[in-house]
Amino acid sequence: MKNQLLPLLALITFLSLPLKLSAEAVVIRMLPPPEDSNLRKNNYSYYAEVLNLAFDKTVEEFGKYTIEHSQRMSGPSSLLDLSRQSGELDIIWRGADPKREKVLLPVKVPILRGLLGLRIALVHENRQADYEKINTIEDLQQWRICQGRFWADSKILNHSEINVVSKSSFPESAVSIIQGDCDAYLASIAIDYSDRLQQYPLLKLVNQPLIYYPLPAYFYVRKSNQELHDRLILGLERSIKDGSFDKLFLNHPISQHIHPLFLQENIRVIALPNPLLNEIPDEFENRLVIKPKQVSLGNNRD
Repeated sequence: MKNQLLPLLALITFLSLPLKLSAEAVVIRMLPPPEDSNLRKNNYSYYAEVLNLAFDKTVEEFGKYTIEHSQRMSGPSSLLDLSRQSGELDIIWRGADPKREKVLLPVKVPILRGLLGLRIALVHENRQADYEKINTIEDLQQWRICQGRFWADSKILNHSEINVVSKSSFPESAVSIIQGDCDAYLASIAIDYSDRLQQYPLLKLVNQPLIYYPLPAYFYVRKSNQELHDRLILGLERSIKDGSFDKLFLNHPISQHIHPLFLQENIRVIALPNPLLNEIPDEFENRLVIKPKQVSLGNNRD
């Protein structure tokens, strides 16, 4: 009897999919591309291309789509807009944060493969040798770290009793390091800072130690937009299975430089816990999240 029911259940499941046979395209509203640095443009283009990949693979079930851009907004303003039922935006991308999940619906696929929490230091050239001597969390606690005022990173660093100097922007952090008001800026390894370093020649990138804490980047949609959430999950799952997600990740300017770093057996890594992190779904953590060999992700959540 059970075997006879299987075809019927499969048909019911298929019919329940939100097939969109209309030629009218679904409008997806997101923030416009940045106008300033190549760094921010490359960062934006990665997430936009991942979105297009997911949407392209779900046209049959959810219909055609078109991307429209909202007016420019600050980070806090975009979060507030998406939390409103009638806001301008349909989607944003941010680091994982349980408070954010109370007002927005997260698409729990780590779209930057966990690399948002892998940090490399920018320091004054006179302090490079000092930073390279850091071996423990206790050593790092002796440094004043510039971080974004509204970033989850600041809370993670504070949890490990690391002195955080809150800043509103990277230029403000850079000037603070040069003037000696703070000692280092921890930058995501998934972002190429070469353009910005040309503006601040006294700053140097220090390859080790790397600082690592679990911090996945997710897409977020409006709480009421379950259909967009489901479309993204399905599209991302398909792009992961067919290899197109990996192809994009390995060839995009923000991430193509990362993998050689993980081949270095002797690289030093300081792992910090992330008290903010809810669980990443196992199917995506096991397939997507990459981290230095020296780090056990399971031991660094609490």
